[in-house]
Amino acid sequence: MEITPDGRYLLTAAVSNSQNGVVLAVLDAAHIDGTSPEDPGSPFSCRDCPAGKPVAYFVMPWSDIAHVGELPIVAPKIELSASGNIELLAPQLTSGPQGPEMLLEISPSLEVVRSSFSDSFLEWHEKLEREGKLTHRATEDSFRAGFAVKEWTPKDGWRTIGPPASASR
Repeated sequence: MEITPDGRYLLTAAVSNSQNGVVLAVLDAAHIDGTSPEDPGSPFSCRDCPAGKPVAYFVMPWSDIAHVGELPIVAPKIELSASGNIELLAPQLTSGPQGPEMLLEISPSLEVVRSSFSDSFLEWHEKLEREGKLTHRATEDSFRAGFAVKEWTPKDGWRTIGPPASASR
């Protein structure tokens, strides 16, 4: 967990089975209660949790690389940049520090700034193609645009954002 420099938000990242990806929950630091925004009747909804909801909830989907093997046991990581942006890094394999990662960058006003893939992502994809574990070709262009992100807010509910203009990390 991290707290934003202004002390306004508590940030927590986790793996979500219901959303099939990595999530970033943005909580009001003065009122930390509630649950993730699950659909009514979902088997993942918490029946005995407090009624509150996050300020915002972002979902970064697993990539095709993550689906090749077991999902990462390496926890997603939150970093705060010097500009105040929030960065969510999600390893896609349990391969260590040089493995493929996905990055989601969010502004202090909670707008998606960028989604991107690590520099090693294409290399890993090509390696898995050669091994026959992935059956579709990937090109540098297919990773340049980034990926779509799901966002939930109390005001708008669920919506899909992007992919925004992205650069490789």
